[in-house]
Amino acid sequence: MILARFDVEFHAELFYGQLVEIRTSLSHLGNSSFTVTQQAWQAGHLAAQGNTVMVHYDHERKQATPITGDLRQALREHLQEKDEARQ
Repeated sequence: MILARFDVEFHAELFYGQLVEIRTSLSHLGNSSFTVTQQAWQAGHLAAQGNTVMVHYDHERKQATPITGDLRQALREHLQEKDEARQ
């Protein structure tokens, strides 16, 4: 796996000393890549959201390779629709 992209959007401030809930899910599963989405929630408000695109990569051939078999099934179990992830 290689990290191909990372972005963060800040929506609200977080307050020191208050609990922060981190939610992690897969928001996209493609042929050779997937997107991990993480959200930081505090007091019922979304404060930040980040997305990381990971690519299944063959380092010897220097190219992306399809995600198949057990790995694809394991990733699919964590796939959520975007609206579902915002709850």
